[in-house]
Amino acid sequence: MKVRRSMLLVPAGDERKIEKTRDAAADVLMFDLQDSVPFDNAAKARARDTLRGALARPFAKHIEVNVRVNAIDSPWLLPDLEMALEAGVDSVTFAELRTPGDVIHFERLLRSLRPGKRVPEVLLDIETPSALCHLEEIARQATLVTGMMVGVNDYALEVHSSGALFGQQGEPCQDHLTWIRPKTVAVARMHGWTVADAVMLKDPKDLDAGRAAMWLSRRMGFDGWVVLFPPQLPVAHEVFSPTGQELAWAQEVTQRYAREQAVPEAERKATVARQHLQLARYLQGLDGAIRAAAN
Repeated sequence: MKVRRSMLLVPAGDERKIEKTRDAAADVLMFDLQDSVPFDNAAKARARDTLRGALARPFAKHIEVNVRVNAIDSPWLLPDLEMALEAGVDSVTFAELRTPGDVIHFERLLRSLRPGKRVPEVLLDIETPSALCHLEEIARQATLVTGMMVGVNDYALEVHSSGALFGQQGEPCQDHLTWIRPKTVAVARMHGWTVADAVMLKDPKDLDAGRAAMWLSRRMGFDGWVVLFPPQLPVAHEVFSPTGQELAWAQEVTQRYAREQAVPEAERKATVARQHLQLARYLQGLDGAIRAAAN
């Protein structure tokens, strides 16, 4: 089971910030070659070289190393992928996708660069109306994808929402995200993928506001958050880990089910709903995966 409670976004061209994350508590370090790097050839090349040097040294064992590469139609995608594959990263994030054909092309390109060898897993950054409208077909066509995230800011810009004006008049209304969030969660669950949310806060240093927003995300079904402010990491791990109360409930459900199964079928009186058993086992599996990753 993948543990992606926190996905810390790190500018790939900033060596100081990269080094500060080397022993970070994040589940995933997402080194960004896309939005955090100026869109010109020299800047993209410098960022790749900086990240290549950083990835030559190992990161903490529990961390999933991820690179967010440039768009499918950009001249920087191929060198980004070549660098990521050379470094042996765990996963790559594909942003700005719009159609199933984009994902098919991206996966074929990955495989062509490492014929017959292991390639990184793929995460999809869902941030365009086109990707959202095609999401079920994208998921059916994908073969390397194991997770998604919601790109809320770019999505707001693409749908011309005033919610894109973060920070100007306080915390924005989230109504423009009413469709993208539950749909992305539903498709992820259908295919057994992880799914992360992202929320732009008025003040990222307000950890109480961050915690409240994360709890809303978790109640929607999200597995974790895309974190921009490192002090939010322990909050994300607190919120997106099973609570003691949840684990106690899960144990009671699985033990009751085991007792029921021990009774001859003709005498059995089932009281455990299938959905409850499924959720209980999921919570126990997640707790086990979190503990294993910590050791």
